[in-house]
Amino acid sequence: MRELYQLTGTSKQNFHQRVIQNNFKQGELAQLEMLMYKIRDDHPGLGGKKMYHMLQPHFIGRDQFLEFYSSLGFCVKSPKNYRRTTNSSAVIRFPNMVENDQPSLGE
Repeated sequence: MRELYQLTGTSKQNFHQRVIQNNFKQGELAQLEMLMYKIRDDHPGLGGKKMYHMLQPHFIGRDQFLEFYSSLGFCVKSPKNYRRTTNSSAVIRFPNMVENDQPSLGE
């Protein structure tokens, strides 16, 4: 194991502290996920930013929370707008009057 620590450039203490922190964060994320499912049952259209401000988790930042939120499939899909914004049939089309003309070079 000592060779592994030397290879990664970390100490034994650092390695084990990171393992403990990772296990703690995984436990916190599991609890947060359960809370998110409960809130989502009551408010199916609630967005990620509002849920973040409701829960205010102290161990995770907003952007990482939103990434976790979308990884659980909670993103609300907005309906596609299929309205037409232009009416091309009312446009007057003029004939091309310079189609066969040659441009003059300063004559």
